[in-house]
Amino acid sequence: MTPREIFREIARLADEQEFEQAKSLFEQAVAQLRQYGSVWKRLAVYCNAKFALYQNPYDAGSFHNLGTALEVLPEWFGEREVSLRAAETHYRTAIRLDPGRAYPHYGLANLMSDHPALFGEREASLRGAATHYRTAIRLDPGSAYPHNGLANLLKQHPALFGEC
Repeated sequence: MTPREIFREIARLADEQEFEQAKSLFEQAVAQLRQYGSVWKRLAVYCNAKFALYQNPYDAGSFHNLGTALEVLPEWFGEREVSLRAAETHYRTAIRLDPGRAYPHYGLANLMSDHPALFGEREASLRGAATHYRTAIRLDPGSAYPHNGLANLLKQHPALFGEC
């Protein structure tokens, strides 16, 4: 099996709540394919989130982690667009479960900013991204990430948001 096939098999096992099998295959993959360390790290986040949701299906943080894993490595999970849309669903679920958490807003803002064509009309998607960045800033004003994301968005789209 290729590293990507192994990755998808581990994700499938986690999706099907076969956690012991997923863990065993994951440990083998990490031992044999150390050069994919950052990929295995994202997969570990994904599997841990799946296990946490198995224990508590209302854990907003785990939904956020699923969204992040899918957004960062969409092709590793399967078809790119399907993975990115699943990331959106996970971010929105995290926001619905705990609207006071900044990071799901930040994650959704990044997703909408980086892939506006996936979410309908491009301009509306970019405006939505700005709204989520601002929400993340309001919820956690000390975090530099949403400030940076909003600044980059505004700078990259002066026709839409005006000159910075």
